[in-house]
Amino acid sequence: SDLRSPVVGTSANTQEEATYNQKPLMQVAGLPILFWAVALVISGTHLDSHGPQLANDDECAAEVTCALSALQHSSSTTTSADAVNDGMTAASNASCKLYGCGAAYAPEHACQCNAKCSKHKNCCPDYDSCTALENTSAEKHGVPSGSQAAVPAAPERPVDSLCRTSKLAKLWGPEAGGAVVKIKVLSYNLFWYTLFEKKGGNGNSAGKLIETSMRDQPFDVMGFQECQDGPAVLEPVGLLEQYEVLQTTHATCIAFRKDTWALLSKGSREVAEDMRSHYFGKRGASWVRLSHKNTSRNLFFINHHGPLEMNSGGQCGGVAVAQNLVRLIHAEATPGDTVILVGDFNANSASLTIQELWKHLVLVYSDSFGGVDNIFGNVPTTSIVSKKSLGHGGSDHMAISAVFSVGADVEQLASNAPKPYAVESAKALIANPPTHDWAGFWCGLFEDQTEYFVADGGWTQTVQHNPPDADVKYPQFCCRVCQAEPKCKSWTWEAEHGVPTCRLHGTKAIKKVHRGGYISGVSASQAAVDAAQAASHAISSLGPP
Repeated sequence: SDLRSPVVGTSANTQEEATYNQKPLMQVAGLPILFWAVALVISGTHLDSHGPQLANDDECAAEVTCALSALQHSSSTTTSADAVNDGMTAASNASCKLYGCGAAYAPEHACQCNAKCSKHKNCCPDYDSCTALENTSAEKHGVPSGSQAAVPAAPERPVDSLCRTSKLAKLWGPEAGGAVVKIKVLSYNLFWYTLFEKKGGNGNSAGKLIETSMRDQPFDVMGFQECQDGPAVLEPVGLLEQYEVLQTTHATCIAFRKDTWALLSKGSREVAEDMRSHYFGKRGASWVRLSHKNTSRNLFFINHHGPLEMNSGGQCGGVAVAQNLVRLIHAEATPGDTVILVGDFNANSASLTIQELWKHLVLVYSDSFGGVDNIFGNVPTTSIVSKKSLGHGGSDHMAISAVFSVGADVEQLASNAPKPYAVESAKALIANPPTHDWAGFWCGLFEDQTEYFVADGGWTQTVQHNPPDADVKYPQFCCRVCQAEPKCKSWTWEAEHGVPTCRLHGTKAIKKVHRGGYISGVSASQAAVDAAQAASHAISSLGPP
């Protein structure tokens, strides 16, 4: 998936994974480090282009080398730490797979992976694979194949329309009465670059997982993230004839069962934008409005792939992202529609994104990396027939599924309405905390362009970037240091004065100030406590339309 931390790849939602060897705290400089595709530019401070080598799945623009995600580590690439620290890699290991595609000329590399290497006859042996990926990514972003599209420059300020927050009207429950309809949905991040580009579909493993999981009941609607070619997933396993497949924006796909549902309308809307520390662009939500052919009951289905950093909500924050999704429902759905929202949110229940959505929709199920893959609905918990994880199918994410029964005479799962799954999702943060090792690392909470202030008198510690003893070059590293210190509950990172500095706090912030060049956050342990409190107020049903 595309979550979580910076690395090198090729096309967000289609990228290359790499992983650190675990090291003791404050010895991060000894870890293998790859080049960031996107320089971190904050308040005029230009940090150089070395960053942590993590794993990914995010969608990159055109021919840029991508920063990858820390939670997506299905495959690993190991590079000599000494060679990386020297800015060199042994010629015998030189490849575009290692360096990343589309980078500028790098004299320290044994071969090149940029568009001019053919002219200078210094391309790496696997450069042809870059050309294909560059063209695919360029076309996806509206750039003619072969052209040199630049990395989209992240704006200095968030886009106001995406950052608006306000009190929202309450959503509705599904139309009451009428014939009962059982609706089965799927959400699945396909890990496209690894599973389809590198492994050639891995023997159709994703499609086989889907086909096996629908033998008891076919999926009515499926939402795919990191999806470059929806038919390529379903056709090899004989499912394409049953489904209408829509290639939607931001490398996502939606497929619906065409003998059961009729398409009424469809569309996409941008709802978020990545933080500048891990910037690939804006993020969208795509939707279809469907009518059940036998009952005329309508379904509004949304598929979303959320912004980076993980648990940040991007530049505008998690509350804004969640509210943008709710506004989309109000704008495009009709009261009485059954509403289902699925996706890889790049946010688990520690995030403000998910916690804000708990106020507006019922969380049906979540899984993967603390719960970044989610299924929400406007259905009551009593209408949830089943919910489960189906397996990986070669992806680094679990495919997740749920079945709903909507209409009259819905049989309750228990004599009393079940608790919202939000409660279980919050508990999972405590039961399955992030690790210090990058392969299992995630940060409790990120807040972009924000400085935290805490009450006087508590425990604090300031760590300035001074490798190898103290490596806090990037905000992810600051959070990682905080999460390794039991006393730390919150942190603030800044590089305003030229030296990256990480301030650790033993309490939560009592004041938050919008300030360019500052990034703050909460430790995973504290975020889990906050999530449990928020989950106690999560809704379990919505009123009639």
